[in-house]
Amino acid sequence: MVEYAAIASLQAQAHLGLGEIRSELDNWQSQYEQINRLCMAGKPNDALVVLVETRAYFAAIDKIAGDLVAHENEVLAKNKQLAADQYNRSRTISFVMLALAIGAAVLWVVRQTSGTLRQLADEMADGAAQLAAAASEVSSSSQSLAQGASEQAASLEETSASSQEIGSKARNNSANSAGAAAW
Repeated sequence: MVEYAAIASLQAQAHLGLGEIRSELDNWQSQYEQINRLCMAGKPNDALVVLVETRAYFAAIDKIAGDLVAHENEVLAKNKQLAADQYNRSRTISFVMLALAIGAAVLWVVRQTSGTLRQLADEMADGAAQLAAAASEVSSSSQSLAQGASEQAASLEETSASSQEIGSKARNNSANSAGAAAW
């Protein structure tokens, strides 16, 4: 990761380079003024000698400007790397926050569904209890009905047996009456 201190150091070096360029330009300006004075005085050869000496100022300025360009390119590269690092960090944080939000939403949905399912299970348990109570009543009624039917069947059997006995006695009486009348 690129540090801010390294960038600040490069910027300080750039400011120093600009100061050196100003100094060289000031030196050149004084030489330029001397060249103007010599030309005005009609001494072009002396002005030419001074002009040749000023080439050193231009070379120094050119070197410092080249160094400044190199420093600025380095600062630009470091700033670019710093921006890329910050972008990646921000993107990672965004994904983590998105994942947390999705997780919270899923948890909320699961809790809501779980509550609904729990409520349905309670209602089904209540329905099952009511069904068991109704089945118990039906069973009790069936037993009472079966007992009543059994008692009626027994009464009907007794009635049938009594009817057969009455029929048998009636036949006997009829036979006896017919035998007594024939006598």
